[in-house]
Amino acid sequence: MNQSKEQTQTLEKTIKDQNKEIEALKESIYEHENRNTDIELQMEDLKTNLEVANKQLTKDLKTTKDNEADLNKKYEALQKKYDAESKSLMSNQESNKMLMDEKIETIETQLKETQDSFEMAKQTWDKEKAVLN
Repeated sequence: MNQSKEQTQTLEKTIKDQNKEIEALKESIYEHENRNTDIELQMEDLKTNLEVANKQLTKDLKTTKDNEADLNKKYEALQKKYDAESKSLMSNQESNKMLMDEKIETIETQLKETQDSFEMAKQTWDKEKAVLN
């Protein structure tokens, strides 16, 4: 009987120790679950923040693309205006050059005529001067 009582006590002690171990393991599992829950919450927050950032970046990208399209249109319009004005200025310069060339030619002709008239007048004056002397 003593032996049976000792065995019973040993078994009860073993059961108590195993129950303590089970409780410790349950506590450990509970702590791990809490950590996992915290991590899952952090991941959800991160996911939400990333989704918000992604939406904002998508919105910004669309705005940037729209701005780029507007700038390209404005650039093309300015390029056309520049080309037209450059062509107009070149035409005006050509016209002005032709007018200036004509004026120079006219002035040179007038100068030559004036020089010829002056030379003739000088010769006539020299003849008259020679006659008077």
